[in-house]
This record gives sequence, C-alpha cells and structure tokens, in this order.
Amino acid sequence: MGRVLELGGLASSNLSGDKEYAMSCVNPRQLQFLEYLIWRSRDASEFAKKALICMVRKSEGLSREVRLSLSENAKEVMFGLHHMSSEGLTTHIDQLIHLAGSDLSVDCGGIALRFFKNGVHDFRELNPSSDEINAIVPADPYKR
Repeated sequence: MGRVLELGGLASSNLSGDKEYAMSCVNPRQLQFLEYLIWRSRDASEFAKKALICMVRKSEGLSREVRLSLSENAKEVMFGLHHMSSEGLTTHIDQLIHLAGSDLSVDCGGIALRFFKNGVHDFRELNPSSDEINAIVPADPYKR
C-alpha cells in the first residue's frame, strides 16, 4: 500500500464557493534557481530531491496544491524532505520557497508533506512512477 505525500497550497473560496488560486509572483528564473538549490542540497537523497522538484514543477509556479502518491520510496522522500526542512541542517527549504516569493511551506509530519496555507487544501493529484521521478533532470540556471 502506498503512502501519500502532499504538496499543498494557496486556495481560497470566492463568494460563489468556487476555488480561486492566487497567482504566483515566482518567475521562471526563480523556479530554476529553487530547483538548482534543491538539487545541490546535501540533506536528502537524489530520489527525494527529484520528487520535490516534480512537485514544484506541477504546482504551477508554487501557487497550486499538489499531492504526490508514491507506492515505492515514500519513506525515503518523507525523511529527505524532513531533513531539508530541518533547522539543524543546511537546506532550509521553507525559507528558500519564501525567498522565491511564495507563501507556501513544506510540512512533513507523519506520512504527509504539504505546501499549505490557512489549512485550505484542494490538491492536484499526481501518481508518477519511480522511473518518471528518476528521469527528472533538474534545471541549471547557469546554462543559457
């Protein structure tokens, strides 16, 4: 049985009850640098970093919640993201995301990790295979 890893985020209800999503002020260049810094982290495995990059790419510029369901490697990703969020290690992923211009945060309690704000969640479901995650090539902002 697979575990669910969640990357959640900005959503609010308008008067009609429909969801509206905040437009991200994170530009493509900032997203490239965020990917680069995730990739250069020493706090997580290669697979965990690629899973986080996958979620960031699917979050529409860090403005949309994403849920990543993995049948394999879920603990590896969960622990990797916990380490990347830890104040005692070197990555500080929440601060990097906030510096990029997003109000989202990573929460890796239990078997879930989320970008979240105000407890409102409306997830985009992703079910990539381990091969799809392994095939991710992180962005290099220094290539032109």
